[in-house]
Amino acid sequence: MREDVDTLILVDEIAEKIDRERSTAYRSVQRLMQAGFIQKQQVNYDHGGYYHVYRPRDGDEIAQEMQRMLNDWYAQMDSSSASSATSTRPNPVWKPNLFRDLSQIAVLNSFRPLSSSGTSR
Repeated sequence: MREDVDTLILVDEIAEKIDRERSTAYRSVQRLMQAGFIQKQQVNYDHGGYYHVYRPRDGDEIAQEMQRMLNDWYAQMDSSSASSATSTRPNPVWKPNLFRDLSQIAVLNSFRPLSSSGTSR
């Protein structure tokens, strides 16, 4: 994981950037995190308390993983069609809202570093 401060972002900043409510941005961040596109990091305050920041995963790593998943899906389709002409299709890999959430990866990559004093969010 790259430890570049430029990639750290708060959910509040994402919500502001995409012009959505914080709860909507948070749900999207959770789906992106569950899908493995972003990672969560806890930042502790000096005198107690903490907040979370998020960072995108490496794009090349994600692309390789998606290519592997696509190849696996093609192999599954080939074996299914060879075994039975009436076979059912495999379950889709992606959740319905994930494609919408993927557009927010660009938002994650467009942010500046957090100030060194932290934030009150």
